[in-house]
Amino acid sequence: MTGAKTIAGSLRGTNSIVLILHQHPDGDVIGSAVALLKSLPDHKIRIACVSPIATVFTEALGHIEVDLNLAPSASLFVVLDCPDLKRTGFADSLTKLAKRKRIIVIDHHQKGDLEALANEYFHNPKSSSTCELVADIIDELRLPISQVVATALLLGLHTDTGGFQFPNTTSDTLSLAARLVRLGADYQHIRSTLCPHRDVKKMRLWGEVLGSVSINSLGIAVARVSRAVLDKTSASELELAGLAKYLCSIEGTKAALVLVETKNGWRGSLRTQSRTFNVGRLAKLLGGSGGRKVAGFTVTEKKVSGKLGGVNRKSSPKKLS
Repeated sequence: MTGAKTIAGSLRGTNSIVLILHQHPDGDVIGSAVALLKSLPDHKIRIACVSPIATVFTEALGHIEVDLNLAPSASLFVVLDCPDLKRTGFADSLTKLAKRKRIIVIDHHQKGDLEALANEYFHNPKSSSTCELVADIIDELRLPISQVVATALLLGLHTDTGGFQFPNTTSDTLSLAARLVRLGADYQHIRSTLCPHRDVKKMRLWGEVLGSVSINSLGIAVARVSRAVLDKTSASELELAGLAKYLCSIEGTKAALVLVETKNGWRGSLRTQSRTFNVGRLAKLLGGSGGRKVAGFTVTEKKVSGKLGGVNRKSSPKKLS
């Protein structure tokens, strides 16, 4: 099994690196990328993602320059916080690059199909976040953790543990968080920035969505976000960051599903904090992918009806509850 020391050696020995964020990036993958970028200032490092970065994260960490495509001239490609090739948004490009370039995966989710593509796979499902793993790598690099890096890492810990409230919060997580605060991480700034009621547009959007949340027969809290709701609140999909995690806090809920209407159908984001519920299995039924805790899918309403037939009698996205 690849460890932090091996990954540190690969990063140290490679000058040109691309850090790949998964689609619709959250605080953990963004914090991981920024921490690595800022820890290796003498390296040529680019961050790539097919989705825009939510404003709330740039407010927490500052401007983040992101490429929409993978630079083929880079020597090393590092996939962060993502076990599934499809979810990177760069499936075709990565598959081609894997034939002649090195690929590293750093992740804490259940392993997916990227394992077969990666040259090195640093994985620990007991870690609360990928940022915990990145902190281990930075320690192996024997580099000091600056205030900027500490804040980036703490952002990942905070978002993936629900503010240190979810069951994945361990003594190691809390010890690392305390260390990062001692090193200058601004936790109060992170908390105030990520507060769901900080932005007026976000308040309006969440108010509209939360008013129609229901819990289906599987114990999944379902929230539907139509284009009409987005237009009515003058909000964008970026304001939905954190909603699935919030829904997981509803009493008696096993998981959360946020359905967002797109031009081609519906995009679903699944998340759970349950130790027994596997959202990855449900996503797979719908043609998607993911791990036990986080997964997603994109389907048409007709496809949802057919796939969910054996799981829930109420079949279409409008009837998932």
